[in-house]
Amino acid sequence: MSGAIVSPIIDLSNANDDAELSFWIHAYGATMGNLNSRYWK
Repeated sequence: MSGAIVSPIIDLSNANDDAELSFWIHAYGATMGNLNSRYWK
């Protein structure tokens, strides 16, 4: 089983160096899989 969350492009060109991505996830057990996030600069 897999899933994806895709958001529109977020323009951080005027952001300070302390921009942050945060979220909560509940995952438990030996077979919970992987969580990957990507960003482009």
